Amino acid sequence: MRPGRGRRGSGIPELTEALNKSGVEFLIADLDTALTFVDVADSSGIAEVRQRRYRSALRAYNSVVRLLRRVRPDAEQQGRIDLKLAAIRERLNAVRGQY
Repeated sequence: MRPGRGRRGSGIPELTEALNKSGVEFLIADLDTALTFVDVADSSGIAEVRQRRYRSALRAYNSVVRLLRRVRPDAEQQGRIDLKLAAIRERLNAVRGQY
């Protein structure tokens, strides 16, 4: 018999929670990557590199905003996400027109 079959408590809620946690952590990692892209863009003396990195940061930002609707971060995670989103938005707004 396969695990979870014919028994009570199939583990579905635990699996769902683990998937949610992984999804949230992935989004946080994606935001960290976006912040790194902005850092690289800010420090680059090459216009093409700056533009490419700013666009990459914007793409990551937009992806997180879109995918955030599919997960349920806890209060601490939501706070981290909100701070990172705000930092990326502020930094990209400051260089609008350069990407």
